[in-house]
Amino acid sequence: MELKNETPQRILELMRMCHPDEKGEKYLRGEVIEEAEKRNLVILKALGWETSFGTIWKNRYTGHEETFASLLNLEKDESAKMRGEGMFHQFPFIVENWTPKSIWTDVDCSAEHKVKSTLNGWFK
Repeated sequence: MELKNETPQRILELMRMCHPDEKGEKYLRGEVIEEAEKRNLVILKALGWETSFGTIWKNRYTGHEETFASLLNLEKDESAKMRGEGMFHQFPFIVENWTPKSIWTDVDCSAEHKVKSTLNGWFK
């Protein structure tokens, strides 16, 4: 099957493998990143994930919270603009490392990163 024919759930799974080819998959990380960037919000909507800019997302490894808008880095600096980074440039890495708070669980948070943060500050 070609990557463009993979389901959104499968794209999420491949993204979260980090380097799928090193885990026996036929796709390279760069290929999966490109596909995720092309599909962008279509993946999230198909998964039933929240997509509004104000949605709170949690880092899967640290529990840190950010709004979806801040993760997308809507306010591009001049360097990012010169590199041609569009609105969804960070999207594949968001999908790889973040989950909407409404569906996030402690299972996602690795043991060495149990310190969590909220938009209001850090706590243990």
